[in-house]
Amino acid sequence: MTTQFLYDGPDIAQEVVNGLATAYLRLPFVDAPVARGAGAYYLTDHLGSILGLTDAAGALTTRYVYDPFGLATAEGPASDNPLQFAGRENDGTGLLYFRARYYAPALHRFLGADLLPGLGANRYAYLGNNPLGALDPFGLETIIITGGSASSGPGGSSAGANPVNPGLTQIANRLEPREKVVAILNSGQTDEAFERACNLKKSGHPLFIIGHSWGGEKALRVARRLVADCGIGPDHVFTIDPFSAPDVKAPPGAPVTNFYQRRSWWFGGPEVEGAVANIFAPEAFHGDITRKMIVQDTIVQTIFESRGVGQPLGGRY
Repeated sequence: MTTQFLYDGPDIAQEVVNGLATAYLRLPFVDAPVARGAGAYYLTDHLGSILGLTDAAGALTTRYVYDPFGLATAEGPASDNPLQFAGRENDGTGLLYFRARYYAPALHRFLGADLLPGLGANRYAYLGNNPLGALDPFGLETIIITGGSASSGPGGSSAGANPVNPGLTQIANRLEPREKVVAILNSGQTDEAFERACNLKKSGHPLFIIGHSWGGEKALRVARRLVADCGIGPDHVFTIDPFSAPDVKAPPGAPVTNFYQRRSWWFGGPEVEGAVANIFAPEAFHGDITRKMIVQDTIVQTIFESRGVGQPLGGRY
């Protein structure tokens, strides 16, 4: 028996078994199947794991039970449905295809090492041994660049006890359960931001850059350099009240969402020309705009719902 898969971006759109095609119906999110063919409908949990299949009448047919790390036991009529734990494909040998790597739920680990170094001693672990509370369908990565001077930012020579803007910390905490914030850098670390970003994109990872104040201007510089020197842009750049010239433009090939709180002689023109959106945050000041829900919700939802423009690898932790 020969099985082939046709993908629409990161997800299966159709499978072909010995020449017979079966189409998938999905929601516009990653790992969110609704139906397989005309007679199998998916029931899922908070992780996207397939709990069961129903027929066209809504009657439960095949049911799946999992241990904490995703080892599945099927109950009821046999099914050739390939989607199981976290919505990922079982290849028929008990291994799950997590795009970048294969995961062995019986071993609680990936079969290959993480593609990026510096993530701890165990580069084969699954989600930091938190399989019930986290997801990593893509291996999304985010770099945050803080505002203020380089010396007062994280790692700076005169940094205080809490050098990161509280709103940026809140954004990072909201992202962490489902994706990796690679680094929170100060406004002088643009070379490091570029190196990290270029390496991530070359390895196929979706990449997002967030910058506040001077960090917003630096985020645009990093994105522009990525396009020019790395040959590929970030998946999205978010600038929050950036210190930038009134005629600043979004780098080609780099979608930008810009947030601003006012116009003045000091802040200049708040819009970024060519941005996907320039969003006004009412009743905000320069220091607290990062705490506004219109800013945080837009960033977090855009990142979580994004499919990315590069090859989605996933299987990061």
